[in-house]
Amino acid sequence: MLTGALLGIIEDAGKAVLTLTEGVDDATLFSLRLTREESVRQLLVIADTATNLPPDVRATLAAIDWDGWAVTARVLRGPYSGAARDALSFGVRSMVPATLMGLRLYRKSHPDLFAFKP
Repeated sequence: MLTGALLGIIEDAGKAVLTLTEGVDDATLFSLRLTREESVRQLLVIADTATNLPPDVRATLAAIDWDGWAVTARVLRGPYSGAARDALSFGVRSMVPATLMGLRLYRKSHPDLFAFKP
């Protein structure tokens, strides 16, 4: 099953977002084109990968806001506007840390989901 790989992709993209935005306030993030674009790309990787998780896995990892990722992605894919800036900020400041924390806790309680199996 590819679940372990998909969860690994989510974790890696989340860590990339945290690295890119460490010590960067929102105003600076919005003004740094390359950082902003790469952060958006990584957020969309998380959202798209979450969409590809099997429904039963998403149900098992219910504390993670999978629907929130879908909404965030929909707004980020739209025109760059105030809503997109809000979605970027929310994704970076709230969604990513909460998702990574949830995955860390679930890794302890459901290690089989994170195992790479042929």
